[in-house]
Amino acid sequence: MSNEGVNNPRRRVLVGASLVMGAVGTVSALVPFVASWNPSAKARAAGAPVKADISKLEPGQQMVVAWRGKPVWIVRRSAEAMANLVTLDDSLADPASVISKQPAYVPGTAARSLRDEVVVLIGLCTHLGCSPTYRPEVAPTDFDANWQGGFYCPCHGSTFDLSGRVYKGKPAPTNLEIPPHFYESDAVIFIGEDAVNTEWPLVILIVLRRKVVSFVGSMIVFLLPKCGKTTCPSTMHLRTLTFGMCLVYFLYLF
Repeated sequence: MSNEGVNNPRRRVLVGASLVMGAVGTVSALVPFVASWNPSAKARAAGAPVKADISKLEPGQQMVVAWRGKPVWIVRRSAEAMANLVTLDDSLADPASVISKQPAYVPGTAARSLRDEVVVLIGLCTHLGCSPTYRPEVAPTDFDANWQGGFYCPCHGSTFDLSGRVYKGKPAPTNLEIPPHFYESDAVIFIGEDAVNTEWPLVILIVLRRKVVSFVGSMIVFLLPKCGKTTCPSTMHLRTLTFGMCLVYFLYLF
């Protein structure tokens, strides 16, 4: 078949435009598909950090907030209770919180807190996940004749002091867990994140990687080989397709 009378430049433009439209359609179909893998707003909210205003929390009082479906206890301890905590080490299984789960920035002291008088604990027994009761009074009880105040798990009898440290010989293997948290202000505790968000460097790295991929793809378009004195039609088509896909991808990232 003769190619006389065929407008080659116009044909290349039409073919290139068709390829670009095909790439756009492909990306348009993939975007919602990939987006469906992301967690729903409800799932994100369930794991979101929470704030607790402790401005009205008096010594000896406890407040409870929910984080990730777990009860988080915030207790303001009195000066007498703080003084008593340092005398209990010999009766505790892990007084320095060596094997217990808590952020590294929370000291393994008797207070187990960022601010001595206020402790933040996940209110689930480390034995089988029951929720202990808050028993702050220093007085004999039916489960401990020498009770010094703390938390009592009625399920299997585990007992914890006012810092959440478990007593010896109890079913619970470790102290009550301390969640990540920091003080947003003197009266507000931010629960669920550390003071320095360690996710941001990772997010920045991912974004930069995507930008680099997009840039490299765009550069490849202009570095494709030439055939002789003129550009090969196949190379032109490939260049047009690659450019179109890189353009769509670049716009999608922004």
